[in-house]
Amino acid sequence: MKRFLIFVFVFVLFLPLLSETKKYVRVAVENARVREIPSLEGKVIARVKKGTELEVIEKIGEWFRVYLPDGKTTGYISSRVVVMAKEVEEKVVKEEEKKIKEEKREVERRREVKKPLSLFIAFSFDVPFANFKDEYFIHAYNEDGPYSGKYNATNSFCPEVGLMYRIKNKIGILFSIEPFISKTEGDILAQIPHPFYYDQFRELRIKDNFSYSEIPFNLNLTYDAGKFKGIYILLTGGLTLFYSSAEILESFTYSETYPYDTVNLTSTKYKTFSSFSPGVNAGVIGFYPLKENMGLGIQLKSSFGKASFTPEGRDKVSYTLGGFKAGLYFRLSI
Repeated sequence: MKRFLIFVFVFVLFLPLLSETKKYVRVAVENARVREIPSLEGKVIARVKKGTELEVIEKIGEWFRVYLPDGKTTGYISSRVVVMAKEVEEKVVKEEEKKIKEEKREVERRREVKKPLSLFIAFSFDVPFANFKDEYFIHAYNEDGPYSGKYNATNSFCPEVGLMYRIKNKIGILFSIEPFISKTEGDILAQIPHPFYYDQFRELRIKDNFSYSEIPFNLNLTYDAGKFKGIYILLTGGLTLFYSSAEILESFTYSETYPYDTVNLTSTKYKTFSSFSPGVNAGVIGFYPLKENMGLGIQLKSSFGKASFTPEGRDKVSYTLGGFKAGLYFRLSI
């Protein structure tokens, strides 16, 4: 019996510690009224200032029954003029974290302003647009036979070197050169008239690789789109001046022997045409800062332009410049 009474005594002693944690509300307006009953018609028994914490006894509808600061008097305060103390603390913490982030961004921007000039190098895989045809007629034995030369540019890797100058916090100017040296796969079909039969052609097919190159000079504006999960996003776009060079089969010779049903290729002559052409480009860069003045990431880009040349005695040949690029990007602030 004695042990039982001791147990009951200890249980009663520690009962408050086992009860629910006390809850508090904090006054969120300049002056809040505490009323005698939970109603706007209730008598005002006290006024409490903004920031005052009040212990909650219970909640009745939209009212809290609370202890006044003296710890003895109780009254009712509307839930519209208070917030839970924990919510206030969380809000303060979030505001402090936000302030720290903003200060950190400002420090980073100041560092960038101190070093507004950046050198960058990119190495991309290029899918070019350049596919074109050279078509005309071969005149022989008082008849014309069709000639069709198809040239398709092949994919290749392409370096890019440039300078970027920041003129404002988020705006900059970029100049770059990205030489693209590749080849075109030429598929040529010449249909040569027959000396004895009208509208009967001897086919001569030539397949070879021809040189092709583009050197774009880019002058762009850049926009710092911010930071996403530690990755800086940079948008670029502007004008491009293309210097392009395309090689084609200019002429060929052939031999024929009786009964002239076939012809044999004896020689070929190639010619390269070059031109300057305007265009545009746009891209996005995502890079991660390895150090204060160094970053590594990827670049996605597309450029577009038009060029043409006219072989002697033939129609104009037009082709599309530029293409899609994707590759690695390295940046160094200097």
